[in-house]
Amino acid sequence: MVWCVTHAECVIVCVSWGRKENEMIETKKFSKRIALALITCLIACMGMFALAGCESDEQQAENALKGYLDDFKNGSSEDFAAADMAEFEQMGLNPDEFMSSWTQGFGYEVLSVTKDTSNDNMMVEVKITSKQITTAISHALPDIMSYAMGAALSGASQADMQNHMVQMILDQLAKDEPVESTVTVEMNSETGQWVPTQNGEEALAGAIVGNVDQLTQEMSTIASAE
Repeated sequence: MVWCVTHAECVIVCVSWGRKENEMIETKKFSKRIALALITCLIACMGMFALAGCESDEQQAENALKGYLDDFKNGSSEDFAAADMAEFEQMGLNPDEFMSSWTQGFGYEVLSVTKDTSNDNMMVEVKITSKQITTAISHALPDIMSYAMGAALSGASQADMQNHMVQMILDQLAKDEPVESTVTVEMNSETGQWVPTQNGEEALAGAIVGNVDQLTQEMSTIASAE
C-alpha cells in the first residue's frame, strides 16, 4: 500500500552513538534500513479485495477495509518475499517475532460508513486498537542511546550493534500496551476495487504506525543535544 512506502522514509530509528560524522552517517543508514523493513511488513500483509456486486457500496467499502485489517492482524513470515526475508535476516530481525509482538492485542471496530456525495468516496469510521512502532521506538530510545555509546567505545562491531538495537526495539514493542485510536478512512473504487485513498492511508498509518512527526521531532531534539 502507498501509505506504507510514504511513511517508510519518516519512521527513523535515531540511535546515535557518538559525535563523529562517519558514525552518524552509518546510524542514519541503519535507521532507514530498519524503517523500510518494518513497514515492508505492512505492505506484505495488506491484500486487495474484489468488489462484491450484490452488496451496497457501503458494505463493499467496509468489507474491503476489514480485509486489510484482518490481513495485517494475521500476517506472518509466509507473506514475505525472499528478498524481504534476506533483509530481515541481515538485520537480525525475526519477522514472525516482530509481527507477533506488533499485532498482540490488535483489534478494530467499524463504527459507521457514509458516502461523500461530492466524489462518491466512502468514509469509514473505525476504532483501531494497535501497538504503535513509533511509540515503541520512542520508549526504547534512552536505553538504545546508552547502549550504543557504550558499545561503540568498547569496540563492538557495526553488525552486532545493529542486531542488538533491533532486539531492543522488539523487546520494547512486546512490552508496550496497544493504543486505541478512532480514525476516518476514506475509500475509493476508481480502480475497480475499494481501497484507501491517500488520506485514508495516512489515517491508517497514524493508528497503526503512530505519530511519525512527533517521533521525528523527538529524535531531532536528542540529536541536537549530542
